[in-house]
Amino acid sequence: NRCGICSSPAIRLIGIGPLPNSRAREAKARIAYLVFLDSMFRKKRAYSTDTEVAEAAYIGSDALTSTSPEFDLEVKELATPQENLGHFLPDLATTLAPDTYSFDIAVNDMNYEFQFNINEGDINEGDTNRQIMDRLSRLINNADIGIQANVAESDSRYALRLTSDATGVPANKAYHFRVSDDHTSKASGVVGNMGLNYISHPAGNACFLINGEERSSSSNHFTVGKLFDVQIKAVSPEDKPVHIGLKTDTESITDNINQLIGSYNSFIRSAASYLETQSRSRQLVREFSSIASHYGTSLENMGMHLQDDGILSVNDEKLQ
Repeated sequence: NRCGICSSPAIRLIGIGPLPNSRAREAKARIAYLVFLDSMFRKKRAYSTDTEVAEAAYIGSDALTSTSPEFDLEVKELATPQENLGHFLPDLATTLAPDTYSFDIAVNDMNYEFQFNINEGDINEGDTNRQIMDRLSRLINNADIGIQANVAESDSRYALRLTSDATGVPANKAYHFRVSDDHTSKASGVVGNMGLNYISHPAGNACFLINGEERSSSSNHFTVGKLFDVQIKAVSPEDKPVHIGLKTDTESITDNINQLIGSYNSFIRSAASYLETQSRSRQLVREFSSIASHYGTSLENMGMHLQDDGILSVNDEKLQ
């Protein structure tokens, strides 16, 4: 596809389909959540004593058990992505000759070819290494292939940095992605000129202790005992593990109601944002407000106040 940012760049993407409408999908999920009111009051909630290090969600059975599951978690290392860092070049006119260049990035058995032009006019007008890096960075990011690109700076010199979305040591491979122009369709030379194939930081696994037992994971997001969904975010302070367990039933119900109200309010705000362009949105908001108003007294008695704009606010003290 042609991109107006660059000088006649092109990219051939293999296996990329249309993306779903995220706003419609989000609204559908919110409506579905509103339906299952009964299960909301049985759903248990997890807690973490340090959410800066780790967050947790309970995914086990909501049936009552004699013992409440809990564990200590100490994070030693986070899972890291692969990083390629090219040569640091001065912000001077490129030494690449005018031509149409291309290079390939292999990701998960898929091959993506990127093309860009360097014209005679670019050289004469002082098209620099940094300008080309900026163009390639935008081209790669817009492709959305699981690689993030940006331009690094050191002592007024610049390098193109590529970072994988995937973390952890790759299975049966030495890399998450590989950059080359050995068999590309246009002129080669950009990979060697900019050093794009140099792996500056190989991907690494997360390392952590659960109740003192060492574990590892290729991701910073994993499950523990089919009971907890855990997201680790930082290395633990020395000898200070995070404790993860279940909240009391009252705390869980309060959290679930607040999440329900948050989903309801987000849905109302989304619908209200189309009042000027979609006539049915006005009818939808009006009908939802009418239903909520019908139960206004009951909601007030439980600590939930219906505002004039149809949004519900919660008094946590009164709710509890």
